[in-house]
Amino acid sequence: MKKDRPRHSNKVLLEHILHWGERIEKSLRGKSLEQFMSNADLREACLYRLQVIGEAVNNISYGFRRKHPELGWERWVAFRHQLVHGYESTDLTSAYQVMTADLHQFMAAIRELMREM
Repeated sequence: MKKDRPRHSNKVLLEHILHWGERIEKSLRGKSLEQFMSNADLREACLYRLQVIGEAVNNISYGFRRKHPELGWERWVAFRHQLVHGYESTDLTSAYQVMTADLHQFMAAIRELMREM
């Protein structure tokens, strides 16, 4: 069972998620799927950042995640696991979609949550 005491505070982990999410958004701003697919450096940097986000989510305390299930925490952890343990089989089109649409919504929800903290 996952311990309820994260190595970093939940607030720090949420800040990490926002930081790395903003880096992904900046890197992909104005980039098409084709540009993402054809630029290995861009692709690898963004996928690494997405992995870091998943790791931060995984380290948020279980109690905090249970209080805020609407954020879909487990989805981000599962994506991290896919990147780490099944990298060669990662669907890059889906990853691009996650980073260009889903991530923005996730970050907006985190910002709202942090305003209430």
